[in-house]
Amino acid sequence: MRLRLSPKAFCYLLLVGQVCTVLPVAEVQAKPPEEQHQARENKNRKQEQHVLTASEAAAKARARHGGKVLKVSPKAGGYRVKLLTDSGRVLTVTIKD
Repeated sequence: MRLRLSPKAFCYLLLVGQVCTVLPVAEVQAKPPEEQHQARENKNRKQEQHVLTASEAAAKARARHGGKVLKVSPKAGGYRVKLLTDSGRVLTVTIKD
């Protein structure tokens, strides 16, 4: 049994076949180690750009320990937060950047 194609369908299939053979095949290659290292550094820089504020440090301390925030003071690499707990104790916590 022979398959009969219309001239239009034959031309379409012929054109598709030629296009598929002419297009280059893209090869996927891993980045060189230098580029991988640089990409990692760029990602780390973006993460480091966010600086913790005093109000964010107070919110984190209150969320972790509860109570009322009495004082927030800057400390190298973060903040020192004094809290008055629900039981009446004063608790000092350090929140790092």
